[in-house]
Amino acid sequence: MQKDDKILYKGQPNSKTIGYLFISNLFIWVIIFTTFSVMFSIIFFVVRKTTGDMALNYLKIPFVIINSVFGIIFIITILSFLYRIPLLKTYKYYVTNHHVILEKGLLSKTKKSVPLGKITDITITQGFLERIFKISRLHIQTAGTNLTEIVFFGLSDAGAIENILSKLLKKK
Repeated sequence: MQKDDKILYKGQPNSKTIGYLFISNLFIWVIIFTTFSVMFSIIFFVVRKTTGDMALNYLKIPFVIINSVFGIIFIITILSFLYRIPLLKTYKYYVTNHHVILEKGLLSKTKKSVPLGKITDITITQGFLERIFKISRLHIQTAGTNLTEIVFFGLSDAGAIENILSKLLKKK
């Protein structure tokens, strides 16, 4: 921030965001588990029909490997969720009279600042799960790129931030 910057909005993700992350991770896990279960049930059925019950003894080893893979995927999912909780608490959002700023990072810190004069588009998005948890995302795009420059994630007041930015952009 510059010396003459006046903070007009200061925030961070809503506490409901943790619930959203948990449900979305759980949803991903259910999809992976269901996909693998259906796939291996089909394999089991096909092997049994084509070779008879004798081949089932040879399938025990692959099923041990499959269960190990499930366990590893499950542990990675839990660890990624547990990492996101403290990471989420590091997200800080600022709107000043000159810049939009995003600060984040647990192991490595990132500070992204966009001058108001470069903002070309402000978009609010809300997916299905985000609507259930009454949170949304505010996307800020800048000139010269089609990519979103800054995303404020887990907001319960995205409309208020959009209004502040719209007023500031009309003055410029």
